[in-house]
Amino acid sequence: MRPQVRTQIALYYRRLGTKGCQHLHDYVLMLLLLPLSYVYGLIGSLRVWFYQTGILRSYRAHVPVVSVGNLAVGGTGKTPVVDWLLEFLHQRGYRVAVISRGYASSPADGERSSRARKVVTKVAGSRAKAAVQFGDEPVLLASRHPHALVVVAPRRIDGVRYIQEQHQVDIIVLDDGFQHLALKRDLDLVLLDAQLPFGNGHVLPAGLMRERRSALKRADLLLLTRHCATSPEFDPQDKPLVRVEYTLAQHGVAMDGSTVALDELKCLKLGAFAGIANPDDFFASLHKYGIYPAATVACADHVPYTPERVGHILERCADVDALITTEKDAVKLEPGLLPVPCYYIPLVIHPLNGQPLIAAVQDVLDSQKSRASA
Repeated sequence: MRPQVRTQIALYYRRLGTKGCQHLHDYVLMLLLLPLSYVYGLIGSLRVWFYQTGILRSYRAHVPVVSVGNLAVGGTGKTPVVDWLLEFLHQRGYRVAVISRGYASSPADGERSSRARKVVTKVAGSRAKAAVQFGDEPVLLASRHPHALVVVAPRRIDGVRYIQEQHQVDIIVLDDGFQHLALKRDLDLVLLDAQLPFGNGHVLPAGLMRERRSALKRADLLLLTRHCATSPEFDPQDKPLVRVEYTLAQHGVAMDGSTVALDELKCLKLGAFAGIANPDDFFASLHKYGIYPAATVACADHVPYTPERVGHILERCADVDALITTEKDAVKLEPGLLPVPCYYIPLVIHPLNGQPLIAAVQDVLDSQKSRASA
């Protein structure tokens, strides 16, 4: 199947899962998917019950574990929240490890038997090659936080054991871990998109939710991401709630690491592309900052930037002065494939009422200190 076709299918499915049925064929497809969705939700609920009753056992790590997860498949901004947590903990002197599943990673020959692979603290050589091997998000986190230990482990327990045997850390951040019940956590942070917290209301495959809404009972704190003045009201149902605003930085970054002010980018004829869960969010963010690309190309989440795909982007963005993309996409790009300059704009988050989040993380750390001194 051609990459462009796969991308269109992925974007169509996301539109169906967020905005619901709009055409007759949407309703026909939904009728076929709803029975499967019911079965998927039932299996998920039974799995949770098995863990809660002890039929399935959960592993306790040697240090506190903070999980950052969600109910939906992609699109809630977990990586920026993990990024914020790493900086928060580093500023307070804690040694932090991150465990990621490494979505779309492809281990090199000789590593396929390794269940846990460390992403080197400072990514050496080509970030694009590292992203193929470890996944785009782990490489992005490792690049931004050389002080943190980033581990890729399809089985998170193997990642914990690897850290325990090989490294000294004070806390582990579990990336995308809400459904990973095989590992106990001390704090469950669950992210929901402020605009569409539950998508079309259905679990996979009729919707984008991995679990039913009732799963939020397991959460310790809810983060309502991409909050803005027009966000609809949300009932947290007695759960602590933090609203998080996402903004773009006031500068762009070139592939060689040099920076340029957004005002300078506004003067260029730009082509924009994004391979994230919701590319339209990125394009809309550019508009808010007065950047109106001459052409936009939406790609599927975690898409690899092969020469063929880059060629498609360049074809769609002909005669532009430069390209602009997201930071997550930039780590997967080989600069030699691009005949024009390419910039990315870092994403910045602002917890608007962040004290419950800070207090929850600090409580976990304080509890660990108390246990250690007892």
